[in-house]
Amino acid sequence: MKGVLAFDLGASSGRAVLTTLENQKMVIKEVNRFSNYAIDSNGSLRWDFEFIMDEIYKSIKKAEQLGDFDSLAIDTWGVDFGLLDKNGELIENPYHYRDKRTNGSFSKIKEIIDPLSLYQKTGIQNMEINTLFQLYTLKNQKPEIYDRAEHLLMMPDLINYYLTGSIKTERTIASTTQLYNPTKQNWDYGLIEKLGFKTSMFPEIIDPGNVVGRLKDSIVEKLGVSNKKVIAIGSHDTASAIVCTPFNNKETLFLSSGTWSLIGTQLNEPNISENTYYNNLSNETGVDNKITLLKNITGLWLIQEAKKQFEREGKNYTFDDISQMAKNAKSVECYFDTDLAELTVPGDIPKRIRLLAKKTNQDIPLSDGEIVRVIYENLALKYRTAYEELCDSVGKYFKDIYIVGGGANADFLSQCTANSLNLNVISGFTEATALGNSLVQMLAMNVIESLDNGKAILANSFETKTFSPEDNENWETKYYNYKQTLSGGVKIGK
Repeated sequence: MKGVLAFDLGASSGRAVLTTLENQKMVIKEVNRFSNYAIDSNGSLRWDFEFIMDEIYKSIKKAEQLGDFDSLAIDTWGVDFGLLDKNGELIENPYHYRDKRTNGSFSKIKEIIDPLSLYQKTGIQNMEINTLFQLYTLKNQKPEIYDRAEHLLMMPDLINYYLTGSIKTERTIASTTQLYNPTKQNWDYGLIEKLGFKTSMFPEIIDPGNVVGRLKDSIVEKLGVSNKKVIAIGSHDTASAIVCTPFNNKETLFLSSGTWSLIGTQLNEPNISENTYYNNLSNETGVDNKITLLKNITGLWLIQEAKKQFEREGKNYTFDDISQMAKNAKSVECYFDTDLAELTVPGDIPKRIRLLAKKTNQDIPLSDGEIVRVIYENLALKYRTAYEELCDSVGKYFKDIYIVGGGANADFLSQCTANSLNLNVISGFTEATALGNSLVQMLAMNVIESLDNGKAILANSFETKTFSPEDNENWETKYYNYKQTLSGGVKIGK
């Protein structure tokens, strides 16, 4: 068969993967990989959209030289967007969700709509990075930009527009905005009007598996490639990653581990109870119209930023090196919330962690290995708090958890997660997002019969690792100390 080209754009890197089905096995070939970092634009954090598109064009041309493919599809992180003017031109580079302009916007939104009412409409946890808060801030701080806007396109939809000229929004990415109603399965126009937004800005929503369009003639001519279909897939990267998770039973959790960590389960319908609201969980839409009930928390961002700092100091560790360093380092009694505001902006993360330890009278991680170990351990402890909130919200416990995405490469993190949650951890499908993207393309192109068929092929194509819980008593003590430290209480000792 001809292949499909999957673009998986994360908040720190992008990749293009050519996928084919050979002898009932998925075969992937990396076409291009590139860094994707925020740029400083007059004091604000932005995405370099011209650079992103240049890498996409380069990847399409290179993929054509490596092997024939029929279609391509884009997935990206959620919440960020671009605005088009009446001429269909991008008004300005899209903001990065870590830009500080939205700080304090939640208190302003609360004056317009009660947070519980907002949650009952959208089912999304309140985070000031969400599209709702970004757009509200833009409307109030830069009305001249807002007034020019004719269309709001989420990042994958904006890329699709540049490739095809089609103005559409894919459903899974729409569900990240906090302006989509998962019960009505459409934009919540009442909420949009209540916030003073133009309803006309929000495009028609299409489902994964639909054809967005074909490459523009100008792109085909410029790149010297044949015309390709552009497919709507689970364009929110989490939705694509979850496609790879084999939910063999209702007692399975997933952990999509990348720059962000998203831990959750699948439901047939939204869970928008007060209990779920107070646990601050999100109801996002999946590829097969399932609801993904999840917690969105900081993930390998901390490791990525620590790695950058090490490099500034002349130490070029690989991620494998970092995982091994953590395993070999001694465990330091240093606990912190990985979602702390001072840990969510770029910079010297190791220094900030040491300052936190000193400020809270804890042991200070000194070596690089100790720093990365406390990051991994605190991530695993944070996962447990999210796990307990999920169990509380759905009224049941789980037996195992699948880790997919780049974090599945970090064996030490997988073992820490098994220890912390006291669950079996199955890790694998490190390129889960690109593979999920590819599976939906293959389904749309009638190469595979169903998603279940595709998951069976995946299971036959790639190996997984299983990590069983260890050192339970020690990790129970760690978790107790973690909770006591975060609440300002007294630890029980080492």
